[in-house]
Amino acid sequence: MRDGLTAWTAASWLVAPTVRATTVLTDPEGRIVAVGDEGLTASAAHVESLGDRVASAGLWDSHLHWLGLAQETSHLDLTRASSLRDLYQRVQAASAQLPPDHVLMGAGWNQNRWGGEWPDRAGLDRAAPGRSVVLWARDHHGLVASSATFRRLWPAGEPVDPPGGGFERRGGVLTGIVRETAANELAARLPVIPRETFAAALPALVQRLLQMGLVGATGMEPGRVRGALEAQLLHHQTFRGQVFLTDGEPGWTSPPSAWFRVVGAKRFLDGALGTRTAAVAAPYADGSGDGVWRIARDRVATLLAEAADDGAAALAVHAIGDAAVAAALDALARIPTARSGVAHRVEHAQLMDPAAVARMARLPGVVASMQPVHLLEDRWAMDKAWPDRRAWSFPLASLAAVGVPLLLGSDAPIETADPVVGMQAAVWRARAGEPAWEAQEAVTPWQALDGYTRAPAAADQRAGGVLAPGHWADFTVYDRDPLTALAHREPVAVVGTVVAGRWAYRAF
Repeated sequence: MRDGLTAWTAASWLVAPTVRATTVLTDPEGRIVAVGDEGLTASAAHVESLGDRVASAGLWDSHLHWLGLAQETSHLDLTRASSLRDLYQRVQAASAQLPPDHVLMGAGWNQNRWGGEWPDRAGLDRAAPGRSVVLWARDHHGLVASSATFRRLWPAGEPVDPPGGGFERRGGVLTGIVRETAANELAARLPVIPRETFAAALPALVQRLLQMGLVGATGMEPGRVRGALEAQLLHHQTFRGQVFLTDGEPGWTSPPSAWFRVVGAKRFLDGALGTRTAAVAAPYADGSGDGVWRIARDRVATLLAEAADDGAAALAVHAIGDAAVAAALDALARIPTARSGVAHRVEHAQLMDPAAVARMARLPGVVASMQPVHLLEDRWAMDKAWPDRRAWSFPLASLAAVGVPLLLGSDAPIETADPVVGMQAAVWRARAGEPAWEAQEAVTPWQALDGYTRAPAAADQRAGGVLAPGHWADFTVYDRDPLTALAHREPVAVVGTVVAGRWAYRAF
């Protein structure tokens, strides 16, 4: 018996697609020492039995927003608004509960649910007279604001359209609809969430993610939240994190740490499907144009090279439309992998033609960071927006078939951070009771699990994601075999999360 070693026994540990074990041995430093059969228990000072439960390497969300998660508790939730009238009624009810000078913030509405008509300034003014109202669309690439908001933020006149976005006007009059960089400009004039408020929200957010089986996450964040997030993760050491900064400056990367690090920069090339601002090679079928370039098309390669800071930073490049994905690949083909070894990522890659899929496979050090959970809601918009190209949407199986690593995540709070829901979406490409959407692009249960474990750890150069000696002792425990449940479209629940060899969440 060796002092300090713990033998974790379970009905089955998911080691590889065709390899399973019953015992994992860990040391006091939170690393895996050995993986094998029950004979390992003789080496341990302590045995931790998971009973008839099944465990995997710890799940990791490769794309979420800590700031957005912290803010959502104070925003009016409009994700369930079923019509434009319903949205205005919710605004009216919420406004009646607030002091007169309070800005009513909301998020989550999706005009694709009720035929495509956007809310507008006039409607908000009727629902909440005199009130400053700002409502983000579900994809956070557009918003609608009330008249009082514009008077408050531009007291001396009206806003001017910035490059890569716009304040919509009809007949020269503001409609209240704001897209892309213009929406960010409006938001920048609003009071920001205080650092103390953000920091106070983090413990509950971490616990929520742990209960979902996540041991860590990659955040896409403005630099102002870095300090609070770093302090939370380094001090408590129950959850791991890394971030790509959306507004980083040279020197933004940080030394390697098992609990927190800044790995690079995120840059936006285009918008999103919901707002019809994703940059597409052929116009949208519903007459919405061909999207918005947040970076001028002829400046993409130069600006991404500058963001990489001579190899110091890895890049997370937001590209949703097929034109933006092609531009991202053009630029990344010229940029070496970051000195840290962390892969460059194309974020979302929602619409990719077969040539782009093949090209990504030929680019070393470039991976696809995708959120299958988006297709559960976006399928209806994709049918309207690019019906002739729907077979190219969320091409998970095609990318996997040519060897492109798939890093899976949620984009929370836009979608749920629940990785079980994400894996179900990757395997079944539909909610329960719905037909699979472009079923040929579904991945296997193991590929879905791999996208939340091994693949992101390898791309991020982290010592996790696999059950092997020397790697972090981070585990997710399920009430039954998740691969079997995924294969048969049956429920499975996370009942425990272990981080660095210690229980961070346990429900049995």
